Amino acid sequence: MKKNSKTQQRRPNPRPNKKLEKRAKNNQNMNVRHNRVIETLHTNQTKGNKKNQRENPENTNPPKKAQKPQKRSEKSGGVWQKNIVSK
Repeated sequence: MKKNSKTQQRRPNPRPNKKLEKRAKNNQNMNVRHNRVIETLHTNQTKGNKKNQRENPENTNPPKKAQKPQKRSEKSGGVWQKNIVSK
């Protein structure tokens, strides 16, 4: 007699977590690849800038520093005084 396929016992899976392992490995590879791309883009960009500065030193414009707010002196009757002494 033919056995019913539903009642037939299946062979146990030797590696039940194979799919999960594969997925984890793939994710890890993707992360590594993603980080590597960002890293290389960044290093290439800085290398290019340094190279351009070396070739054309006269064309570089140094960034201007932000000016600090001017403190008004006591002689001019300024409001912004650092040390106010009470009399």
